[in-house]
Amino acid sequence: MYALLGLGAALAAWGLLRGLEETRLRWWAIYAGAATVTLYAHNLGAFVLLALHALVAFRSRWRRHLPRLALADLLILLLFSPWLVMVLPGQIGFVERGYWLSSPDLDEVVRAVMLPVLTFYEPAPLWLLGIGLLTSLLILAFLALRAWRSRSGVGGFLLLSWAPIVSLLLISSWRPIYLERALLPSALFYLVAVGWLLTQGGLPKIVRMGLAALLAVCSLGSLSVHYTYAGFPRPPFQEAAAHLHANVQPEDAVVHTNKLTYLPMHYYSPDVAGVFLADPSGSPQDTLARPTQEALDLFATSTITAAVGEANRVWLVVFPREMEEMEALGATSSAQRWLKNRFVKDSEKCFQALSLILYEGEDH
Repeated sequence: MYALLGLGAALAAWGLLRGLEETRLRWWAIYAGAATVTLYAHNLGAFVLLALHALVAFRSRWRRHLPRLALADLLILLLFSPWLVMVLPGQIGFVERGYWLSSPDLDEVVRAVMLPVLTFYEPAPLWLLGIGLLTSLLILAFLALRAWRSRSGVGGFLLLSWAPIVSLLLISSWRPIYLERALLPSALFYLVAVGWLLTQGGLPKIVRMGLAALLAVCSLGSLSVHYTYAGFPRPPFQEAAAHLHANVQPEDAVVHTNKLTYLPMHYYSPDVAGVFLADPSGSPQDTLARPTQEALDLFATSTITAAVGEANRVWLVVFPREMEEMEALGATSSAQRWLKNRFVKDSEKCFQALSLILYEGEDH
């Protein structure tokens, strides 16, 4: 989905910029189609499209094309109308009942500066964060300075990259919607500007080489952390799914405490029957809306009783960290408590941050 968001935004920008210069219908059609794909990929893609509109409005030689842009927007609205009619009402209700995002703080602002340099889905070592912050601040300072002095078109890419970030940060002070994963188009546009800085920015050779070396270290270090990480919430699901596939008997019940373990393991081993428990309604964890479940044809089970049924052996798939966080809040897992009262724990197999606990009936 996020790859499609980035691709759609890039094609929309390309089609619009070519259309503004050549005024051919095909470029406007590419813009309208790619913009529609961007919105379907993620509705926060609308902030990228707003940045494109701001770019047109700020350039005096492009303002005369605003009527064409308005017509293209009408076509986009028409193509996007099925989502607006069928999905938006339910999504608004879901957000009003409870949303899992919190208002961004200083951490999000600092990470926004490092957006094109590091990934943040797993904890990075301090040395990498330090080099990443230094590299990002140097690049931002050099880019702002050289873009201002050169008066080149790179300023447009800076607008396309930073306008969505700043807009989301400001709006999130009222309604939290700031989602780093949805900023992939901003990172792509920013990297175009970085490429210009390193090749045509007029920097001394030693500065260019130094920035390129820092970028290489950051990129290699970040990718290394990303692809070798096996902690919460990305343990080796494929190995755990293979273990279940080899050991689960036809009469067994496989119960996941939440969808974070069920969805990846269902992907790797769809033939292993299993269910996942519903998130507490209205809680920050309640992020899998009913329309999404219907689209996936995968539905949560409301209670542990319904999940186990008449099974005499139960495999509980759980993140130990989840249990620890509940205990820290003075609560216990209702699923584990229910199982401990009715079954005997037979074994536990750990796969990094994931545990497979086998419970058996006392008469087994």
